[in-house]
Amino acid sequence: TLRERLKECQTQKLPGIPAGELLDYLRSAAEVLDYVYQQHSLQHLGLNPRNLVLDDGQLQIVDIGLTQLFWLPANQPVAQRNARYCAPELFDKQISRSADQYSLALIYHEMLTGIHAYRSDPTVTPGSLRSRGRLDLGKLPAGEQEIVARALHIDPQKRWPSCLELVSALEACRQQSSASSLASGDHFTEIVKAHAEGAALPPVSPESLDGLNKLITAM
Repeated sequence: TLRERLKECQTQKLPGIPAGELLDYLRSAAEVLDYVYQQHSLQHLGLNPRNLVLDDGQLQIVDIGLTQLFWLPANQPVAQRNARYCAPELFDKQISRSADQYSLALIYHEMLTGIHAYRSDPTVTPGSLRSRGRLDLGKLPAGEQEIVARALHIDPQKRWPSCLELVSALEACRQQSSASSLASGDHFTEIVKAHAEGAALPPVSPESLDGLNKLITAM
């Protein structure tokens, strides 16, 4: 599962799943979620890192459609069952087009940073929306904070039009960040330039190493 993949990465001293790998998984999920909605008007409504399963590196979604077809008509407390990741309107038993997108944004934040976007006790599954705590996107890069905040808007109408548009916005932000790092004369660029010109290699500073590490992580 995506949850188990997160734990693997953390044993390697990473905060979470590398962004490129994670976005590949979420793009696959978004494509399927949008397609199923367009074809059948069905959403998952129970997305979390345990029902996003990796099979030989390919993402599969478990139990898609079951919540909407069976659990909601049976008056099951679907919001409480998935309270850490469900959209707020589900606590009022309302379904919006962007409910799965909301869950996907929370999953992205946690799988990337290792921390849930709502700062409550991560070992306790909250039983209501109010017990989630305070929304904190500070662990994300500045550009991504705005993108994820839109996906987590309390008003479903103000979120992204689809899951895929959320993922595409995150991918574009990552690409722009990588391009900016290269253009700003980071340490890696300086090494390549010095080698081409036959000059002495530039001295390494803690700031240079930090910039290089960020670039490698983004790549």
